[in-house]
Amino acid sequence: VSSGMLDEIHAQESRLAGFQIPAGLDPNTKIAMKKLIGQAFVFGFRIVMVICAGLSVGSAAVAWLMIPNAREPEVVN
Repeated sequence: VSSGMLDEIHAQESRLAGFQIPAGLDPNTKIAMKKLIGQAFVFGFRIVMVICAGLSVGSAAVAWLMIPNAREPEVVN
C-alpha cells in the first residue's frame, strides 16, 4: 500500500464501522482490508467485554464484603 493510501487510512481510524476503504486498491487488497477491519472490531469488542466482566466480578466481591450477613445478629451496646 502506498504512503498516500496509508495517510488516507490513518485519517479514518476513528470512524470504526464508517471506515471507507480507499479507491484505487486492487480487489484482493480490498477484501483483505475488509477482513482486517472486521477482525479489529471483534478484537476491540472482546477487550471491552473482558473489562466489563472484570468490573462486574469486582463489584460483586465488594458487595459481598460490604453487605452484612442476615444470619448474624447485630450487637447493640
